[in-house]
Amino acid sequence: MCIRDREKKAHLANLMKKLEQSKTSLNTPSIKYKKLPTTYEPRQPPLQDMKYRDDLYKILNGEIERFCRSVKCIKEAEQPARTVCITEIKKILADINPSLKLIFYGSYATDLWLPSSGIDLIVAGSQDQPLLEKFRDMVKKETWCSAVNFIAQKSILKVECKIKNLTVNIYLTLHDARHKGLEFVELIKKYGSALPFFGELGVLLKYLFRVADLNDPSKVFSDVTLERHKLPWHTPLIGSVFAVT
Repeated sequence: MCIRDREKKAHLANLMKKLEQSKTSLNTPSIKYKKLPTTYEPRQPPLQDMKYRDDLYKILNGEIERFCRSVKCIKEAEQPARTVCITEIKKILADINPSLKLIFYGSYATDLWLPSSGIDLIVAGSQDQPLLEKFRDMVKKETWCSAVNFIAQKSILKVECKIKNLTVNIYLTLHDARHKGLEFVELIKKYGSALPFFGELGVLLKYLFRVADLNDPSKVFSDVTLERHKLPWHTPLIGSVFAVT
């Protein structure tokens, strides 16, 4: 066999080898799905993949459950100090006028509060704004009160309490016809009784709203927004369960 024939045979053998390699690569998937990680990463297999989608839902469900359990444990640890704050506030209010009562509203009344949440209280039995000013003058003398601020335009008194190295913000407001806080509580309780998962969903969304700096319902659910989108009057109440800190 001449040299030229040997070169042709070697070249043909090389082509046949490449052809076999290409067939093997065609039969082998170019994307190999690895074991799903415990956290989400970009460029994962598409959600059309049923196995991947089911695993994704399980991970999400597990993370939500762990978050809610963690929040519950922190709340249980904080509860004694928060109870002390509320007791001290009641004592001062009783010294001013024993007939006045404090009513919870907001996330504390619906048990959808976060460890970062304050305590919202309505002073029932009086609509006299100087009452809050007198309360402010008395509470600032207490050793557990680290700061106090009266927001006159909203008739809200913010008291910063520090008990056992825990700082809790308490917001006191007067009950008048414009105050929708108690209606909000009843509305949220109805949703909670009808939807078993509503509590976990509320706590989770409240946290996400806070992270996104959307936890001020007066900005997110303004009158302009309601009018523009033709939303009903109680929309701010529904939104507040997720927005109010």
